[in-house]
Amino acid sequence: MTQHRDEPELIQAFLNGDRSARDRVLGAWAPTVLTWCMRLGGPRVDAHDAAQDVMLIVLTKGHTCRDAERFPAWVWGVTRKVLGRHRTKAWVRYWVGGVFPDSADPGAGPRVHAQISQTGRRVQQVLEELTREHCEVLILHDLEGRSATEVGRLLGVPPGTVKSRVRRARASFKAAAERRDLKVSITEAIHGGMGH
Repeated sequence: MTQHRDEPELIQAFLNGDRSARDRVLGAWAPTVLTWCMRLGGPRVDAHDAAQDVMLIVLTKGHTCRDAERFPAWVWGVTRKVLGRHRTKAWVRYWVGGVFPDSADPGAGPRVHAQISQTGRRVQQVLEELTREHCEVLILHDLEGRSATEVGRLLGVPPGTVKSRVRRARASFKAAAERRDLKVSITEAIHGGMGH
């Protein structure tokens, strides 16, 4: 689960131009942004390049946010826009083929690594079939373990809307997985290695 507990005062200091706060906030947010890029970008987007682009925008335009409470949603919005641009440039990777990051336990044997990696790639393909709305809510809620309230803040919708989207997204995931003959729910996928 990717979460951080930045103090609102620290974020506000960053937004106000405090250099020491800048380094701490950027350091705290970089892993979250990279995780979002890996999960939302899919195998055809270079997650590290996209995350670097996001962090550059956060560094140079973070002050435009002005409100520490809105900062997480602002970073989420920047990430979505950057990933959209990266997806349009990823047609070359489509023909070459992508690689889904292997997040298996390093102590596991080769057979376990191969199985988790294969399942992860297949789950990623199923996620790519979903609408952006469904994919995002599953990643934030189910994969990252965020509460409906926190997801609602990021997406700009009430918690009740998040809960109904999660239900619909899980049903869409299940239907898409069955079409691919993948016998795994999003929850099983998380425990099978995608949730890291």
